[in-house]
Amino acid sequence: MSNSEKWLYLMSSNAKKEYILDALETLALPKGAIQHYRYQLQYLGKDLIDMLPEESASKSELKNAKVLSNLKNAKVLSNYLYQIKEGKNYVWKAAYPVRFGTLMDAYKTGESEHDVAHFYFKVEEHVSFNNTRYEDFFSFIHSLAEEEDKMKYAFYKKVPENILSPSPANKDRSDFTSTCEIIDNFKGPKDPPDKSKYIPPVFCYIRGIKNNKGVLIEPRYDPEYRKSVYDLTEGERYYFEYEVISKKNPQKYTVMLLCDEKIFSSVPKYERESDVRYDEDSFSLVPSLLEREVSSELIFKLEFKELKESKESNNSEKLKYSNSNKQEPLNISINFETNIKINIWFRLTDAGADIFFGLGTASIAFAKLFEGKNIFNWWPKAVIVFYVGWIFLSFRRKLWNWRLIAVILSYARRIILLVKRKLWGIKWRKK
Repeated sequence: MSNSEKWLYLMSSNAKKEYILDALETLALPKGAIQHYRYQLQYLGKDLIDMLPEESASKSELKNAKVLSNLKNAKVLSNYLYQIKEGKNYVWKAAYPVRFGTLMDAYKTGESEHDVAHFYFKVEEHVSFNNTRYEDFFSFIHSLAEEEDKMKYAFYKKVPENILSPSPANKDRSDFTSTCEIIDNFKGPKDPPDKSKYIPPVFCYIRGIKNNKGVLIEPRYDPEYRKSVYDLTEGERYYFEYEVISKKNPQKYTVMLLCDEKIFSSVPKYERESDVRYDEDSFSLVPSLLEREVSSELIFKLEFKELKESKESNNSEKLKYSNSNKQEPLNISINFETNIKINIWFRLTDAGADIFFGLGTASIAFAKLFEGKNIFNWWPKAVIVFYVGWIFLSFRRKLWNWRLIAVILSYARRIILLVKRKLWGIKWRKK
């Protein structure tokens, strides 16, 4: 079958807290971001193991491996699996589709069952149910995952026809909300049915980063590092936008965005405290004017914990959570790689100001040099032109905001037109 007839199913589960966070982060990530899942080979379907290339010391060999033809750009469906532990075995109880994506790279570290397979996929649409219940999906995926009386957590198999599909662009946010209402059972595999060791999560919908025109920037994929990178330009303003949703009235949580104060001239740490079920906000970002192109990162966090100023005997700070049941918080922390590019127009403006100033000063020097020789009599005009150019470019460089310049010029034009009309009106009345 071709890739269009098969999907790559990747499961995250409640076996460990980190796996639950994988599902929450996959649900939250903006479109185009890269997510990384990994499994021991014993938990992969046999056909999928055979399709994965081995990691090589030579990147060129890995790039030419058969994953490029067999799995590259395969449709990915990530899922959250709720299971309970009975003796030494895990029993599947429910499975919820989380997010669609496209596989960008995959490989295995060896051939033994304890070697690890790595999957890097670009997150894309949320999930739209085709008038079916998630129980139907669970029955379908449970049948796919079972191989030789064992359950697999990553497999490349047929498409679930008439059960679910990728969200259309105009319904993506709505289907995200629907997924948040459907997805459940964020608890440990040994928890009793009516209790959970975790605080109920707050779901995030990170829209991404918008430029000053309100257009969302899609991150590019860096194949060398297998990460997504946002390309930003120094001196420009951007906006990081997000939403939060909770199925029940949540405990107090804090949303944070952290950036390097040496790279960004905006606030290095934004914090928003809230305890409402639905909310949205945005943070302003302005990369500083730099000497060269640099890489940095933004860190998005949603945390339930509150830091109390209590000290233990070993002088370490003790974290206490804002709940009485001593449940663990499902705190989200996502890193966004950024690449700050040099603004070529600013550099040209800066260089142009220096050139005009130098030419203006040189014109005065030449005028002195040829004084009385009737050679450089037009030097006053040259000085005026060069210094006016220097003043304008210096003014432009200091403000570095075309919108402000446009507003100033617009008002200046209006004033000139108003003056002309007044003068014309006076002259007309005199006539």
